Amino acid sequence: MDLSSPTVFWTAYTACNILALIALVVCLEKPLLARLVYSLFFGAVSVLQAYIAFFQPEAYLELAKYTLFPIYKSFMLGWFAQHTQVFILGIATLQLWVALSIWGKGWVFRCGVVAGILLLALLLPMGLGAAFPAPLNLVIGLRLLMSRHSSDYLWPVFTERYIKTKSCVNG
Repeated sequence: MDLSSPTVFWTAYTACNILALIALVVCLEKPLLARLVYSLFFGAVSVLQAYIAFFQPEAYLELAKYTLFPIYKSFMLGWFAQHTQVFILGIATLQLWVALSIWGKGWVFRCGVVAGILLLALLLPMGLGAAFPAPLNLVIGLRLLMSRHSSDYLWPVFTERYIKTKSCVNG
């Protein structure tokens, strides 16, 4: 993935923002479906992060030019540049945990959502490099989800509402 290419960058930027807006609307209309969407999002991003960390870790350094704060740029071009794989694999692991915890209930669900919010909030100073305002929309959506439907596991409720067909047998 060549992030220095304007076409690649703006295509990825636009896609991220469209998907984040869709996720936010789904949170408002269908919170259980939104939990599935967020779980798939964090899972897919985790796999993508791990892939890039192993095969193109230098791609992350391209994003330093978009940061809003000099301290982020210094961090990315300093310590982060020397430890990119370890850092990104740690983030990918946390993203995978967020994806799995969204299927849970109670404190597991809430902890996963808080971790997802923190991960996304830490991206905000990356500006365009994090496809701003996509992370902000995703944070708002996660916050909405945290206030709803945290007392049920995702799978049984989701299958009951969206997958199982209602039996119309009379007699």
